[in-house]
Amino acid sequence: MVYACQCVVQFQVGRMYEMNGHLRKVRGGTIMLTVDPSVTAEDILPLAVDKHCACNWQLSRTAQYKLVYPDGQVVHNIPGSTEPFVLSAYKTFIGKSYQKIVLYICEKNDVFAGNCFYACFKSHISSYVSLSIFIGRLHRPIFLSRQK
Repeated sequence: MVYACQCVVQFQVGRMYEMNGHLRKVRGGTIMLTVDPSVTAEDILPLAVDKHCACNWQLSRTAQYKLVYPDGQVVHNIPGSTEPFVLSAYKTFIGKSYQKIVLYICEKNDVFAGNCFYACFKSHISSYVSLSIFIGRLHRPIFLSRQK
């Protein structure tokens, strides 16, 4: 007798939103999504949006959403490679069980606002750190003795 393999898996999909230039996760906003392990990011997104909209009346089905990783980067490829995103490959890459995988949906405008802020902040910080190190080498602290 041959047994059929498990053809569906469950993983979590949460929500993110932009606040003050940062992408924030909605606490308690994850839901379980049941899909085939060979599903791609393009297949996950409409399923996740439909399920979140069914569970939360505040979400708009007409808004444009992006599927993002926990760090806020848009899901296109497996991180650090050029391999297109497939859920089973991502599971192997991160070494977690399907139930512990969390991806997020975020409105398209929020994703780009958060990523733009991060890119600008990163470039400003690196410039600031370089300048601080340079000035720090030029500046010598002056110690004043107390008057008695």
